[in-house]
Amino acid sequence: MYLREREVGNLVAAQASGFHVVTKRTALAASAVAAFVILPALATLRLPLGPDEVGLVLYPLKLSEGLVIHRDFFSPYGPGGNRVVQGVFAVFGPSITVERCVGIAYHLLIALGLFVLARPLGRVPATAAGLTCAVCFLWFAPAAYAWFGGLALAVGSLALLANSRRPAVAVIAGALAGLIPFWRPEMAILWLAAVPLCVATHRKLAYVVGLAVGAIPVAAHLATAGISVFANAIASRLSVNGQTSLTNVDAKVWILLGLSVLGIGVQFWCSHSSATQRPLFLSTAILGTLLMPQALQRTDVYHTIYAACVILPMTAATLISRLDAGLVARTLTPLRLVAAATAVGVSVAVGSLLIYQLPWSTLESAGRALPVTPDSRQRLSQVMATLRSHVKPGSKVFMGSQDMSRPGVNDNELYYLLPEYRSPFFYLELAPGASERAGSPLVQDILSADALVLRDTPREATDSEYPNVTPGVQDANEIVKANFCLVDTVGVSQIYVRGTC
Repeated sequence: MYLREREVGNLVAAQASGFHVVTKRTALAASAVAAFVILPALATLRLPLGPDEVGLVLYPLKLSEGLVIHRDFFSPYGPGGNRVVQGVFAVFGPSITVERCVGIAYHLLIALGLFVLARPLGRVPATAAGLTCAVCFLWFAPAAYAWFGGLALAVGSLALLANSRRPAVAVIAGALAGLIPFWRPEMAILWLAAVPLCVATHRKLAYVVGLAVGAIPVAAHLATAGISVFANAIASRLSVNGQTSLTNVDAKVWILLGLSVLGIGVQFWCSHSSATQRPLFLSTAILGTLLMPQALQRTDVYHTIYAACVILPMTAATLISRLDAGLVARTLTPLRLVAAATAVGVSVAVGSLLIYQLPWSTLESAGRALPVTPDSRQRLSQVMATLRSHVKPGSKVFMGSQDMSRPGVNDNELYYLLPEYRSPFFYLELAPGASERAGSPLVQDILSADALVLRDTPREATDSEYPNVTPGVQDANEIVKANFCLVDTVGVSQIYVRGTC
């Protein structure tokens, strides 16, 4: 029992000095967390390119051509993640496997960051946090999503603040936080999670100095890309966020949302039971609260876990630390009894959910990573063959949808699969709430193209996916009718070439 007291005493001394010696047990625990993240992810490296991953491979290649994200082509995300992948591509060569290794690195940094963030609570709570995060990542085939890059920076920043009182460390923590909007601009709100830790240790100025340093790349990008950054990453993001339809919501979503809200409440509650750890509990609770809008962006399991992968691990660490504190004190107060009961309840709920999920989680991750079914794989092959028979290499081929006055899905994987054609277009992916608006660059994209591949997207699918986006102008559709001739239809795709029929 008293080992716990001695361990906490050592950690308090470490916070004051700015460092602490990593013991063999701590290293082993961190290694176990890393193994639980890396080993399952390795099994997904050879899966085919997924629809959500096309931009993660394509956009870094565009940056290598000298193009500027937001100014020269659309993206709702910041340039940071694409720059990282671009740099890794420069060393190891462009490939899906290399991009996914960046995604695994993001997952690893988040899990180990939570381990370090919870370390002041003790080794066991820290290990529980890291392993719970690793379990959450079993739901995903790893990809270099900008969200996870920004989340890794946010968690790493708080971990530094929680483990050292040195002003220099606070500057580094601030610099990491300052980089967050370089990955996703709207994630800058996560800076607020650092307030309790900074106020409690009088490091507000040092943290703000770090923020200013970390924000330099963001400022440089704003100076280069201009006002288009806001049109890309803010206006278009607001138009598609908030899936308000609650019909046919999977029960797993409600379970995860319920556990997340409960976890945030537990962390706020426990902040009143521990004077020494109150700033940490408040910071993690605020972080979880600020992550909830992402969980509600779409009513599906994956968006829910984007937030739960931080909230649930810190909830586990918080409950275990409070229970352990009660055992050390040899007194179980009503508050500690409630915490213990909650810990057991959450563990049973999460365990039951995982037992229900694990038999299909690997298969679903694989299925989600597959860009096409056998039928659609054949369709894409036929589309490629038709293009090559009607359009000469070096021509500009645009991938769109058959009704570009509404949100749609295009075959943008063909940009990656057909490198012999040029794609100097702004909308490499159709941007709901942006591409169909009057005066958007979509019109220039179509006018400059030599050929088009237009995919049919069921209206009911887009209405369900983007309930807040209203139909736009018909300009793009009219330009197709006036300037292009349909040469073939392959499944849901139509191939057009410039000219009159």
